[in-house]
Amino acid sequence: MYTGSPEAAFQSLPVRALITAENFVVQRTNNTLKKQCHLRLMEKAIKALVKRLSAPDQNDYRETLRDFGVYNPVKQFTPLILIEGESSFDFTDPKTSFVLEKGQPFLGIHLLGRGQNTVATPPVIQDALERMAVYLTRYQDILSPDIIGITHVKLAKATRRYGFQITETPLPSEITKRFIKLFTASNLNTPYDLSDVRFCYHSRDKLIAQFPVNGREKKTH
Repeated sequence: MYTGSPEAAFQSLPVRALITAENFVVQRTNNTLKKQCHLRLMEKAIKALVKRLSAPDQNDYRETLRDFGVYNPVKQFTPLILIEGESSFDFTDPKTSFVLEKGQPFLGIHLLGRGQNTVATPPVIQDALERMAVYLTRYQDILSPDIIGITHVKLAKATRRYGFQITETPLPSEITKRFIKLFTASNLNTPYDLSDVRFCYHSRDKLIAQFPVNGREKKTH
């Protein structure tokens, strides 16, 4: 078992490898709704090593995650993040005909937690979704057609204004427990009622149609 410092395990990695490691941590957490001990260590190491990069390399690292003119499995549209994932469980909602099968690829959409300076007001979310639509348009041939999020019912209902639909069937208890643990770790002192957790979902193509680029195709941020 490795017992050295988390940073030492990655000291020789270039920017591209750090991005790959970041993608691994975020995607694995997204798929399982669990951040295991080794993922936490990797996350800590990545953050520490990014701070040690030169200014140009730090910029390259940030741009890979934020520039929607560049493909990456994890893409930030602050305050939203889009993560390419693969379902680790089966779920069916007869009331809305929503079906998620184990192994099914999807695009996980999340609201970034604490530590973000951007307040998620409706205009800010609108802007983020417009940027996301540009990215989805550019890379629709390689991206899943399904955009899925898991959140508490209050936020889930708020997504309806942006064209998302909400499942009616309760999620499996184990998945709900995982979500609550992960959510509270990212949002300390949350005022939200987490007893009711839902899927919210959207079609990639419908989201593209709903948020036309309007000149944003020439921009990357």
